[in-house]
Amino acid sequence: MHLHHEGGGGRPVGDKGYIDQALWERLSQRGIKLKTPLRKNMAPRPGAESSPNQRKTRKIVETVIGQLQERFGIVNVQARDLWHLTSRFARKFLSHTVACYLNIKHERPPLQFDGLVAAS
Repeated sequence: MHLHHEGGGGRPVGDKGYIDQALWERLSQRGIKLKTPLRKNMAPRPGAESSPNQRKTRKIVETVIGQLQERFGIVNVQARDLWHLTSRFARKFLSHTVACYLNIKHERPPLQFDGLVAAS
């Protein structure tokens, strides 16, 4: 893992795959405090996600990532060159954003895509 940080502030977050004491120590030496969720068998520690707001935010992020993977096929994007690749990613992100917007406009939960488009 390569992480470039120039003191820009903020705290990067990672999933449970980044729970690694050696990684935390290397990042800490660079002034980076990585936030990760706690495993059930872990004692509380500084930098762990523990507040309900942090857990809620993580759940939303994981839902969006899952939708991009499953509904929009972002994992299997194939392209001849960087221009086509970035263009396909942009269309997928835009499609997701438009679906969220339409849900909000119709007073539906933003990430609930089932039933958004109904047959006439």
